[in-house]
Amino acid sequence: MMKSIHPPLKLKTILLVVLGSLSAYSVAANTCHAIDGCKVPDPENNKIIITADQYYNGIPTESEFKELFTGAPGEDGQRLSMFRIHESNNAAQSLTAEFSPNTEITIDTSYLNNKKYGDHREDIDHIGVSFESETGNARFVMPKGVHFSLQGQPKEFDEGITGIELSGGLLDSQADFTISAPHSDAYYIAATGAGTAASTANIHDSEIKLDKDSDYSSAISIEVSDNNNALVNVNNMKIQGDGYINFGIDIVNQSPENHAVANVSNTEINLTNPLSSGFYLNNGSEVNVKNSTIKSGIGIMLATTQAEADKHTFTIKDSKLIGQDALLGVNDHRYYIEDAEDDDAIGDEQVAALQPFTLTADHSQLAGRIYIDQDPKRAPEITFNLNNGSSWTINGDSVLDELNIHDSVVSFSQGGKFKTLTINGDLNGSNSLFNMNTSLADGQSDKIKIHGQVHGEHKISVADSRKQPKKPNIQITLVESEGGDGSFSMVQNYVDIGRYRYFFHQDGNDWILSNDNGAASAGGGHYGPRHEISDFANSLISMRQAASQFVYQMQKPLNARFNSLKNESHVNNMWLDSNYTNTHFDSTGSSYGLTTSGFKQKSYSLQLGYDHLLPLGNDGNQTYLGAFVGQGHSSVDFNGNYKDGNLKALTTGVYVGWYNTAGWFADAAYRYSHLKANANKMDKATWHSNSLSVDAGKDFSLSDKLVITPKAGITAGRLSGDDYTKSTTFYRSQLGAAVKTTLALNKVNLHPYAGAYWLHDKNSLGHAIVDDSNMRITGAGNSGLYEAGLGVDFNSNNHADFKLDYASGQHTEQKFGINFNYRYSW
Repeated sequence: MMKSIHPPLKLKTILLVVLGSLSAYSVAANTCHAIDGCKVPDPENNKIIITADQYYNGIPTESEFKELFTGAPGEDGQRLSMFRIHESNNAAQSLTAEFSPNTEITIDTSYLNNKKYGDHREDIDHIGVSFESETGNARFVMPKGVHFSLQGQPKEFDEGITGIELSGGLLDSQADFTISAPHSDAYYIAATGAGTAASTANIHDSEIKLDKDSDYSSAISIEVSDNNNALVNVNNMKIQGDGYINFGIDIVNQSPENHAVANVSNTEINLTNPLSSGFYLNNGSEVNVKNSTIKSGIGIMLATTQAEADKHTFTIKDSKLIGQDALLGVNDHRYYIEDAEDDDAIGDEQVAALQPFTLTADHSQLAGRIYIDQDPKRAPEITFNLNNGSSWTINGDSVLDELNIHDSVVSFSQGGKFKTLTINGDLNGSNSLFNMNTSLADGQSDKIKIHGQVHGEHKISVADSRKQPKKPNIQITLVESEGGDGSFSMVQNYVDIGRYRYFFHQDGNDWILSNDNGAASAGGGHYGPRHEISDFANSLISMRQAASQFVYQMQKPLNARFNSLKNESHVNNMWLDSNYTNTHFDSTGSSYGLTTSGFKQKSYSLQLGYDHLLPLGNDGNQTYLGAFVGQGHSSVDFNGNYKDGNLKALTTGVYVGWYNTAGWFADAAYRYSHLKANANKMDKATWHSNSLSVDAGKDFSLSDKLVITPKAGITAGRLSGDDYTKSTTFYRSQLGAAVKTTLALNKVNLHPYAGAYWLHDKNSLGHAIVDDSNMRITGAGNSGLYEAGLGVDFNSNNHADFKLDYASGQHTEQKFGINFNYRYSW
C-alpha cells in the first residue's frame, strides 16, 4: 500500500574507524540504541561491512519518545532506523555496503501498545535497514543467511514496520523475512525524494512469510515520484501470505513522468485470504511476469486516485495468475481510506482516462472475474490480450473494454450462477474458443455481451445442465453484439437437452440456441427435419427396444433345445450354446412428431444348461426338467450422428417339457435376466427382465425319415424401469413349421432341417420420461423368420447342432444369425 514519507530525524554523527578502503562496523551490543539505532554515517571510504550478529531495536523510554515530537498528533511524523546507510551526492567514490551472512535483525514495536507513550504512537515509523543513495551508484548487498523478523505493531495503527527501505542505488538481496506485524513491508523500494536517484532492487532466492497476524502487509512495496524511477527484479522467490489483505507486490506512482517496473520470474506467490492481492497497482505501473505462479484472493487490484496518473501494462508469459475470487478488481472501496480527500480519494473520469490497464497473456493461465466497484465511470479502460494458448476461467460476471484473443480459450466456470462477460468495446481475434454453460430447462445460460463489434472467427462450446425442460421450444441467446465482420460457430453440431437437439445459429447481430434445425441450416449444409430427437431421448427409447430384442435373442437357443429333447433317450444331458445375431432396427416414430435414429444391434450370448429325464408317466410320455445360466453382450450402433450404446446381460432360469410318442409336445421356461445399459447422454441403467416362454406342437411323420413339425409359442415378460423409463410388458408370439429329415453317413447321423415362422412383437414397449412427459417406445411389430440347420449325432453321447437364420419384418431385419450347440448325454 501507499507509504507515508515523513522528514528524517536529525541524526547524530558517528565517526567510523577507517582502515584503508575497508570500514568494518560491528555493533558492540545486540540491542541497538532506541533513538539513534545502529546508524552508519556517510563513509569516506567506499565499502562498509556489517558483521554477523543478532540485532534488536532498542525501546525508548516514555520521555525519550515524547521528546521526538513537537507538533500535534498526526502532524509531526518521525522515523527510527536500526541501520541507516547513506551515500551523499558529493561522494568521491561509489559506496558498497554489505551485511554478513548469519545476521538476524528483529524489529519489535510491541511497546507502542502501551498508551503511556502518548498520542503520537501512530506517528512513528520503524525501519530495519535504510539504504539511501543520492547519486544512484551505491550498491547494497543482503546475502543469503540474513533474516528479518517484523513483529509487535498494534493492529489499529495505519502504519507499520519496514524491513528494508531503498531510496536510490542498487540493492541485491537474498534476505528472508518473517512478518507478523500489520501494515508492514518486507521491502519498500522508493524513488520519492527530490534529491534521490533511481532505485533498482534485485530480490531473489529467498522467502517472505506473512503470517496470520500480518494484516494489510506487503512483501514488496514500490513507490515513485519527483521524476524518479524504480526497477525491481524478483526472481526465484517464494512469498506466502496468511494475513487479512496481504499484498505480494504493490506499486504506487505519484507522477506521469515516473516509471515503476516490476519484473517477476520463477516465483511463487500464495496469499490465502480472499481479499489479498497478488499485485496492487495505483496510478501507473509496468509488471512483467514469467515462469511464475501467483495465487491470491484477487489477482490484481487496480486503484485510481486523484494523484497524477499514468498507464498500466501487465504482461504474463508461461505463468499462472489465479484469483480465487477475482482476477482483476477495480476501485474496490475496501482498499480506500474512508472519507478520503484530495490525492487519496478515488479519481474522477479524467484521471481514470489517463491510466488505461492492458493485460497481455502469452501461453499463460488466468482465473477469476473482473469487477468494478464504486462508480464505473471512474474506472480506467481495461484491455485483455490473450495469445498463444492462454486460458482465462471466469468465475463471475466480468466487464472489460476490449478483448483481443488469438489461439486461446475463455471458459465460464461451472456451478453457481450463470456468468455474463461484458465487453464495452470490440471483440477481436482468431481461433478463439469460449466454453459456456447452459440450462435450457430454465432458459438460462452464460452470456457474452459485446457493445462494440465482432471481428475474426470465434468458436463456442456448450455444456448443458441436462435438467429436463418444463416446456419445449426454448430459445436462449448466448452472444449479443452490435454487428461486425466476425462470426461465431459452435464446436458441437448441436446441444442435447430434453427431447430435442438444439442448434446454434445467428439471429441478426446475436447468436442463439434453439431447437429449430431449419434456422441452423439456412444457406445449406444440413438437411432433415426441423426438429431432431435428442441423444438423450434417442438413447432411452432405442436402448429399451434393443433390450427386448436381446431377451428374445437369448431365448432362441433354449427353443432349439426343446426341439432336440424330443429325441432324447438318455437320462442326463449337459449342453453349451453360442449364439450371434446382427439385427437392424428401423427408425420409429415417437411422441411430438419425433423419430428415433434406428440402430444396428450385434448380440452374442453363451449359455450352459443341464436337464434330466424325470421318472414320471409311462413309456408313451416323457417329462424332463432343466436349468441354465448364461451371459451376453450386445453392441447398439445408432444410425446417423448419434453415439453408440451397449447392453450386458447375466441370465439364468429353469425349464420343463413333455413329449408324447404320438408326436405331441409342450415346453415352458422361466428366465431372469440382469441387464446393464449404457449409451450417450443416458445415465448408466440397470434393468431386470422376468420372462416366461411356452410353446406346443406336434410332429407329423411323412415318411420314415421325413418329419414336419408345426408349432406355436409365446414369450412374455416384464422389463423394469428407472428414473427415465417406466416398467413395461413385452411379448413375442410365434407360429410356423419346420421340416426335418435324417441321413446316415458311416457312423454319423445327419439331421438337416429348415423352418419358417411368423413372429409378432408387441407394438408398444411403454414410454420414456423426457421433459416430464411420456415419449412412446415402438415395438418391432410383425416379421418373418427363416432358418436352416444341421444336427449331427457323432455317437450316442455326443451331439452338435449348427443353425443359420434370417428375419425381416415391419421395423426390423435380422441380417444374419448363427447358432452352435453342443450336447453331451449319459
